[in-house]
Amino acid sequence: MINIANGNCLGFIEYLLDFLAAWEKRPVYLTLAAYQWCTAISKVTGRLRQGGIPVSQPDSLPSREQYIFLRRQQRRQQQHIQHSHPIFQIIEGEFSKLGPNCDPICLGNTSNHTQEVLLEEPLMLYLLSMTLEIAFRLAITGQDQKNLCLPYTPHCDLVLEVVFSSGDDEIIADAICAWIAVDNHTPAGSCVHYFAKRVERDRPFSPRLRQLSICAIERVWHRRSEMPVLETVRLLNCLRVDVDDIGKKVEWVQLLVGVICSPTGLESLSPHYWHLLGKHQLPVKYAYFEGVSASYSVVTSSLEKAEDWKKLETWMTVAWQFLRLPEFMEDVEQATLRLLSQQPLAILRFEDLCESQKLWPRQVVELRRICNQARTKQLASSGSPPP
Repeated sequence: MINIANGNCLGFIEYLLDFLAAWEKRPVYLTLAAYQWCTAISKVTGRLRQGGIPVSQPDSLPSREQYIFLRRQQRRQQQHIQHSHPIFQIIEGEFSKLGPNCDPICLGNTSNHTQEVLLEEPLMLYLLSMTLEIAFRLAITGQDQKNLCLPYTPHCDLVLEVVFSSGDDEIIADAICAWIAVDNHTPAGSCVHYFAKRVERDRPFSPRLRQLSICAIERVWHRRSEMPVLETVRLLNCLRVDVDDIGKKVEWVQLLVGVICSPTGLESLSPHYWHLLGKHQLPVKYAYFEGVSASYSVVTSSLEKAEDWKKLETWMTVAWQFLRLPEFMEDVEQATLRLLSQQPLAILRFEDLCESQKLWPRQVVELRRICNQARTKQLASSGSPPP
């Protein structure tokens, strides 16, 4: 780790990382070690940036194949210089003993220094991607990392910035594993911000990155106030999370309700999530959510004005489950009656809600009364005799 931080022996470290990446049954403790290497590499990369050397541009992080090709070119040039030296035959044997990239008589000083600086950037970025792979590539969902309690360092954001610029979903997924493992100390908004840049590429996430993205959202749902709403909505719309993807159903209901309660979320959240929200009902113990009480009237009025009855139907089922305070119940009851007058078929859904045992007894009595009133009005308008 000291050698990485000092920029020494990077050629040897490259071979070590290649070996470790090929080790399929890597022990768990190697995750912490590789994460520490990642921190050290990030420090070197940060120094390059402070020194005025560009660290990365969009899509600049080379793939493994591109990097290997680049390194082979560099080594051929170095070998050409060495072979032209009069004492090359003398040191050739010693070179093979000491290892690749070893330069015991400083022959590398005769190479072009500018080229070495240009090659330093892809070397550091490649080492960064390799350490992330060694630490986290074998993780399927990131759940295995959540109890590691990896220490947060100021370079975590730099890792995200560099990795998300790569365009390589597998490397990004490795970085998200690291972020999940230190999420108690990392700003939730920073990860969402970088995700937003990935969403702008207008290309579907790889299956692994999609799964880890959902896992990351679940890990920080309780810190939703830190997450920028517009970027969160764009990420959610891109992921199209479904029932089978969700591990923590109650948290997802609360997250979606929180998004809907914001003006941006109400306008931009995909209808897919309204449908997903409508599939879930909450147990009685989750009886109150502050975000609903603060925004209930605004959301209800907006949906009624737009005559978006399907969304309003879902929203009112949420209101019945979340708004248990007496000062709100009269408004909820009146809005439900207006909805059922416009959408008679929704009566069945609210009657099912009465039977779900998800409401308090007093609520069940009131909701049944409203359903009966709406059904009577429906029969009267159709000319049918009451049952």
